[in-house]
Amino acid sequence: MSMNGNWLRVSPDELERARTDLTWAYELAMTARDDNSGRWTATDKAWNGLDFLLDRLGFEIPLVLGAEAFVEVPDVEPDSEEMFDFRYLLA
Repeated sequence: MSMNGNWLRVSPDELERARTDLTWAYELAMTARDDNSGRWTATDKAWNGLDFLLDRLGFEIPLVLGAEAFVEVPDVEPDSEEMFDFRYLLA
């Protein structure tokens, strides 16, 4: 199993709207991807390598979670089974 990273460049207004309208954000991302927009890019399987290298350089923004949280994530240990319990998202 691997994790593929995808990036969409958005304006501050678009980011604010995405926080409250995830369906709109998804549609925006898929349209940019399908149109081969310069706003969309993918790191594919290099994602973990980039995260590792930037972490070693002391980069302070967690790339895997991003700089902006869309949902409140419970305070759990990263490698614990609780980390993969997504039931709280359905509440």
